Amino acid sequence: MSKPVKKISILAGNSRVSINDNNNIDIECQVAAFEAALKFAHKIREDQGYLPKISVAFDHIGIFRLQFLTEGLTNSQKRHPRINNLHPTIRKVYEPVSEKYQIPLDKIIAIHEDSARQHLMHIISTKDISQDIYQRLVTKVYSNEMVKDESIVAQAQSLKLTCGAITKEYFDRAAGGKKDAHAFLDVFFEESPWSKSLIFARGIQLSHLLGLNTAIRLNLVSEAGEISRGEIIFPPKFISS
Repeated sequence: MSKPVKKISILAGNSRVSINDNNNIDIECQVAAFEAALKFAHKIREDQGYLPKISVAFDHIGIFRLQFLTEGLTNSQKRHPRINNLHPTIRKVYEPVSEKYQIPLDKIIAIHEDSARQHLMHIISTKDISQDIYQRLVTKVYSNEMVKDESIVAQAQSLKLTCGAITKEYFDRAAGGKKDAHAFLDVFFEESPWSKSLIFARGIQLSHLLGLNTAIRLNLVSEAGEISRGEIIFPPKFISS
């Protein structure tokens, strides 16, 4: 019998959306990273017979579910949007690449910052997190020692989360979550003010420290589409001593 395929997941860029002074949507889409990711997914589908789980992360200014989704969605679609559920202004940026590689937009998950923050606040408020990890998740200092006690948990909504913490959440969700995580996550991204190699590296560390058992590789994509592949980073239990 042949061995079962170890399915992988793909994070196809970290874009940013906002509302401008004219009440229109501005989008800074990492098109090169998105195309590199879909080209890779297309090859996997041809070679191995399955389409990897594909996600796109969205940083944003404003309320994602109210401002950046299309109208008429079900509650389930609002909670778990796909790229085809986004506002037409956003959706049309992704359509040419989607059509080129014949990967429908309804097969691509939209991971947004609001949802990431909400889940991180839940983790901070309910989980027993070590002091070292806690200081990597939040930046607002309530005391010189930055002790995580009941007074801080009560003020969880006012905590300022680190960029590495948000990125950690993107990785967790792109991988399928801790319960259903795939064995490997390939991340395609472009260097930008909100998407930096160092931040992404910190995101990997936090994901593994908080229990994600998925190996992760960072693939830096230039505007011209050239890919610089990083090393595969395995969770600690897979690293031999």
